[in-house]
Amino acid sequence: MVPRQSLEPAVDHDSVVQSGKARQQEVFHGVRSHERSCRDVDQANDCLTAYFENVHPFIPVLHREAFYGLYRLYCHRVPTSAARSIRDASTLEGRAVTLICSVLALGALTLAVDEKEESNDGSALANFGLGLGFYATCSRLSAYTHDNVETMLTYFFMV
Repeated sequence: MVPRQSLEPAVDHDSVVQSGKARQQEVFHGVRSHERSCRDVDQANDCLTAYFENVHPFIPVLHREAFYGLYRLYCHRVPTSAARSIRDASTLEGRAVTLICSVLALGALTLAVDEKEESNDGSALANFGLGLGFYATCSRLSAYTHDNVETMLTYFFMV
């Protein structure tokens, strides 16, 4: 009797995982260099306005007035320096800021850029970096997983 050989190639699973992590780190490393922090509530307000003008008409999953009410309660926690003090999304405040930041990230990506200014100061890249900053806050806070509407909407907006 001839021993049966596996048709699948022998794979060192540890090396596959390591190379996958290395590839992921390389991709995010290049992108992370453009990440920008939200400095103040005015900057967040601009992103929120852009979201409701540019994204919400195509993805109307948020009730505008209800979201603005939530935003008014927690907007002071959205700038990066204030959001750092929130440990994770295990609290109502953490879930609210996570959801708000996911919306602001989409708004940042759709902020209007004057073509003449863009060639001089890289405004489009700066807006992209601001969106990355909001997504970074979302990712950090979402490390705590909890089955609730805010978390599900955050993941929806991040995809």
